[in-house]
Amino acid sequence: MNTTTDPFSTLPFPPWKASHRPLSEQIVGFGIIAFSCLAIAFLGGYLFQLRSDWFLALRHAPWSIPTSWYSVLTNLTQGFLALSFWTLWRRHSLRTLKLELSLFLGLFFLKSIWMLSLFGVQQTLVGLIILLLCMFDTLALTALFWKKEKFAGQLLLPVLLWLFYLVSINMVLCIANP
Repeated sequence: MNTTTDPFSTLPFPPWKASHRPLSEQIVGFGIIAFSCLAIAFLGGYLFQLRSDWFLALRHAPWSIPTSWYSVLTNLTQGFLALSFWTLWRRHSLRTLKLELSLFLGLFFLKSIWMLSLFGVQQTLVGLIILLLCMFDTLALTALFWKKEKFAGQLLLPVLLWLFYLVSINMVLCIANP
């Protein structure tokens, strides 16, 4: 596709640069990426519903938000994650994104293991360790994304903040509930 006919390149703000992919491929790609990210959030919500009595009975940090907000904020951060990878993917070939894709998929794996360890087998310490690995993975992902596309890296900053918050909550769960 000619880059002058890319509809995203005419937007008034600079982060949207022209893509070498046709619009239909970009839309399908975003759908696949968004579905994958939201599937992880769905898994967490499903596991939380199975163990909500256990989780609500724990002593929580004073800065904990209401449990009804967790799903909203998780979905929002997963949306930022999807948009960030899509922004990078639409400008670069997957051949040049091998490391970024590996860390991106590794983050899915780590988040799944974290949810299973915390809500599935109810191990707060294991969950904390895995959540710290998620945070380091996201930090590396942010640096790599920022290097290739600054806007893609900036979209991961809310994800990092959310993970930092989850680490603090999980740390209190470990300490206050031996």
